[in-house]
Amino acid sequence: MELQEAVQYRLTNPCSLADSLKEVAEKSERIRQFLTVRKLSGLLLTRVDNFAWATAGLADNQIGWGSNEGGASLLYVADGRRFVLGAHSEIPRLKDEDIAQLGFEPIEIPWYQDNSSFLQSISSGRFASDLPRPSFESVDIAPLRYALAESEISRYRSVGEATAAAVVETALKIEPGMEERSIEAMTSDALMIRGLRPTVLLIGSDKRIFQFRHALPSNSKRVDKYAMVNVCAKKWGLVISITRLLHFGPMQSQLQDRYAAVAEINARYWNALKPGASFKNIFTQATSWYSELGYDGEWKLHHQGGPCGYTERDLLLHPESDATVLNRQAFALNPTIQGAKAEDTIVVHDDLIDNLTATPSWPTLPVSIDGITYETAGVLILTA
Repeated sequence: MELQEAVQYRLTNPCSLADSLKEVAEKSERIRQFLTVRKLSGLLLTRVDNFAWATAGLADNQIGWGSNEGGASLLYVADGRRFVLGAHSEIPRLKDEDIAQLGFEPIEIPWYQDNSSFLQSISSGRFASDLPRPSFESVDIAPLRYALAESEISRYRSVGEATAAAVVETALKIEPGMEERSIEAMTSDALMIRGLRPTVLLIGSDKRIFQFRHALPSNSKRVDKYAMVNVCAKKWGLVISITRLLHFGPMQSQLQDRYAAVAEINARYWNALKPGASFKNIFTQATSWYSELGYDGEWKLHHQGGPCGYTERDLLLHPESDATVLNRQAFALNPTIQGAKAEDTIVVHDDLIDNLTATPSWPTLPVSIDGITYETAGVLILTA
């Protein structure tokens, strides 16, 4: 691909700097309130997901793609001061490119020293960390991330549209005889040329889609009639999940029936996602949906998904969960019946569902509930 052609694919942040700075300030206030309630002197954020969330996606501390421990940390002090701590390998870049206007004071700490002496100079009180550290109280701040700001939703929508476009682009290039590994490479290229980082790439074909709920691409399998592209990808820290399947030639009626049932279950899930609704109650209803539609117990063979945002899933819908749906919370649900699956990333807006990964060029299976029609992606049928 020529450079000029590649540049036109790349995502640009839909949020103004003013909107992003407002979002950073709002999140700093959430953290200040967290410190007050916990009676803490400060909070150290090193996890990649928390770092991206706190900086409105404008700063990135991820060095190793396989690790959620970043190369730099944000330090919030109860008196309102904010710092970014890191070694010489990180601070110059963050200072020049990422945090210059975000209100964090950069502090360079040699890689062979820990940050305890600097912390002692800040305060003698109790400090907490989002990763286990000696002398720190370990805390989970994920709940602070769950309700999305409108500026976050705007960015998330852009990430969803770009990820969906990359998946569709890849799917339309798949041909019978193509290796699953080749499809994986094409998918990765389509994502990364848009500035998206793949975090999950599941590529399955034919009987492997029926055999395995998580079909990692095989070194030897080639597509015959049926192919699946399942992706999680992120930009600005926000993670999108989407699955699309295509079939060469007509599908068997049994598979068509399974897709009709998956679409029905997916629609019922979306309809149940109302602010204040209990995860436990939704899950309990879902188990009966599978049974009612003739697929009793299928829910046991794969998790049903759950809320997302800065991770693939923050939680899972679960029979023991005490969580409830929040307004402006993102979800990636993935009901499956052997060989059939639905997966999109959505945001709950009051009583409406905003599908971030809608693919208008793809066939859908509409299901109407309570006067609302929910569109679940079906299988794209192609000529062999």
